[in-house]
Amino acid sequence: MKKLMLAATLAALTFGAAQAAAVDWDWGKSALSQSGTVTSGSSTGWTCSTADKYTGNASFAARVTYTLPDGGSLKNGAAWMELFGFDNAGIIYSLQTNGQKQVGLFVDSTGTGNMTADNLSALMANGTLTLVLEYDDAAGTLAVYANDTLVTTATGVEINAWVTFRAGQSSRPLDREFPDGTAYTFELTTERTALIPEPTALALLALGVAGVALRRRVV
Repeated sequence: MKKLMLAATLAALTFGAAQAAAVDWDWGKSALSQSGTVTSGSSTGWTCSTADKYTGNASFAARVTYTLPDGGSLKNGAAWMELFGFDNAGIIYSLQTNGQKQVGLFVDSTGTGNMTADNLSALMANGTLTLVLEYDDAAGTLAVYANDTLVTTATGVEINAWVTFRAGQSSRPLDREFPDGTAYTFELTTERTALIPEPTALALLALGVAGVALRRRVV
């Protein structure tokens, strides 16, 4: 019985310590940020160069949040549109849509993109959509999230130079889907921060410490 309890407490210690040591991106230390609103007739949506903020060969996370105006709803765009992506000649393009050498999320009402108009409507049911690109330089992976849900992961990605983040294109601007006044906020960070452990994690950590003490007494 003592051995079983010992094993359980040691497992709790391991889990609790792992939870306590978890890290997340520190959006409060964004190297670059940009805010604005979608305007009817805008030809290119928005573009955010990071030449002086990100020089490649490092992990980073970038996110864009779109918020519909009060009472606003999505339009019925008929052509594919870039919601959030980046490109640069130094990237090994592992994600492509419609032949575009870009990595990111695209809306296409015909279903040939990596997100359809129906998907977008469902994601924006509460009026807000947050897209995140998370690049792990050591692993060479790029994860794409929409409202905290993993959409896809690319492997073999190497970003060895600065990149340009953008949304919309000259012939397919954001206002094809979003109404005027839709707010967007872009953030880029290379900083991580330790998360404050949840009460459950702290309790497990305490249990684990107690298990270590018990083990010493048993031995």
